[in-house]
Amino acid sequence: MAANKTIVLGTSGASGMIYTIRLLKGLISANVSIYWVISSMGQKVMSHESKNKHLFAQEYSGGSLKSYLKTINILNDSNENLLIEVSPDNFFASPASGSFIHDGMIIVPCSMKSTAAIACGLSDNLLLRSADVCLKEKRTLILVPREMPFSSIHLKNMLTLSEQGVFILPACPGFYTMPESIFDMADFVAARIMDHLKIPHDLICRWGDTKEHS
Repeated sequence: MAANKTIVLGTSGASGMIYTIRLLKGLISANVSIYWVISSMGQKVMSHESKNKHLFAQEYSGGSLKSYLKTINILNDSNENLLIEVSPDNFFASPASGSFIHDGMIIVPCSMKSTAAIACGLSDNLLLRSADVCLKEKRTLILVPREMPFSSIHLKNMLTLSEQGVFILPACPGFYTMPESIFDMADFVAARIMDHLKIPHDLICRWGDTKEHS
């Protein structure tokens, strides 16, 4: 079955890899084709945070992330072709070019270093270059910062990007959905990302749905 959409997923070296994993789960379930660019620091943070056995079914110890996603049952033999791992050093990869048509890019989590670089037009790795392409081609770009508090410099960088049409979507889960686990809270953020990509999903109970709010 052909993929419904194609997106570029960037993962930088900020805390919050549970958001990346839950978003991947949602995108794969929606039959979305994904070009995944994760920075070297992002891989290190993934390795560190995946040691939390309450959040991750298995620790990521390096190597192929596609293989890791198969071990935690997000990918399998029937859908693994939906995910394309791309090295952050590979400027010959499709997302580096404006001629590559896709349906949007997300960086989750997005470090303040990456945010600053994108705001300044820097593109010294594929993650940043892909974001720069989205800006120049006027394509959907979503940044999911996971930082607190924000300094004035952080806020100015995000304002600069927002004025260019970038969606700044902080990793701030809502609680009106009555979450019962950390996974529910992470799914709230993943759901809002997918909403802005116009990808249907059933990750959360929406406001006004049948679930009671009291």
